[in-house]
Amino acid sequence: SPTTRGQLHCDRLTMAALAAALMSADASVLAVSGPLSPATAGKGADAQVDLTPMPYSPPKLSFSNPYKAYAGGNIPGWEYGGETSLNNDYIMLTTATSNKLGWIWTTEPIEIDDWEVQLEFHIGGDPRQSTGGGMAVWFTEQQGRAGAMYGQSDDFRGVGILFDSYGGGESGERVEPFVVAVLNDGTSIDEGAHEQAVEHQVGICYAAYRNLKNIVRARIAWTNGQLRVWLDLTSSNHFQPCIETVNLRELAKQDKRYDLPRVGHFGVTAMTGAHADTHVVYSLAVANLTGAARDGADPLAPTPISDQVPDDVRVHAGGEDAAHPERPAVATDPTV
Repeated sequence: SPTTRGQLHCDRLTMAALAAALMSADASVLAVSGPLSPATAGKGADAQVDLTPMPYSPPKLSFSNPYKAYAGGNIPGWEYGGETSLNNDYIMLTTATSNKLGWIWTTEPIEIDDWEVQLEFHIGGDPRQSTGGGMAVWFTEQQGRAGAMYGQSDDFRGVGILFDSYGGGESGERVEPFVVAVLNDGTSIDEGAHEQAVEHQVGICYAAYRNLKNIVRARIAWTNGQLRVWLDLTSSNHFQPCIETVNLRELAKQDKRYDLPRVGHFGVTAMTGAHADTHVVYSLAVANLTGAARDGADPLAPTPISDQVPDDVRVHAGGEDAAHPERPAVATDPTV
């Protein structure tokens, strides 16, 4: 049955079911450069944090395994398409096949001021190859339309949290997978100069979430005009800070690109380029934090803990070194 509490349950990854077969051509990319003016960008996590458990999530705003429990493959409140398929333990958005996309979106618009999304997922493929494309979590005014931005059209109004696993940098150096948050007001991000595209980005961090042997957890919160993202790369329920923006509602008074809608659809999309990864979702839940975030309160209450983060799964900020550039290439390989 669908998840109705913040505690998310799922089976361990079956690596044999996620075997990847990659193509040989390079992915098409858009190289961007410039400052993250509205962001505090990514933060290197020297320590992890505990977060307040997620509150109640209505069934129509959540889903989890076993997916065979959903009669006829229909998930109440959600619809899916493209390459997306339901297995008992997970939803597969794409297999490791080039130039494919998959998606799952809420069927009805939701009016909500402050919210949190919890996502459990796996992204993986041949470790010898770089990849193209990636996966994204969205809250947009319209239900998603298939397109070249991680399976979504680039003229959305809302926010996308993009998990990009493209493996090559602008100068050919190896680039760690990254997470970047993008806001838009309905204009096409792909049009105009590269600097214009950069201005839509509000935060970035780097994290080695590709090909982990455990499930990855992300918690994404929009509260009091601030967007924050945390990652659990060790399945420990301890999270590393990834993105923390300034108050975007204040910025929106001068720039409508940062004006997040109060009514919209939640969704997850994935896209593969000429090289490809498998993109799998185990569970997703959305919570309404509007009351809990009243008067500037923080319903997630991050609390530092003393446990050290293993070096191979440490979250990094953009600009630290060549492996974590401030402006990585963002995959835009068309898939439709």
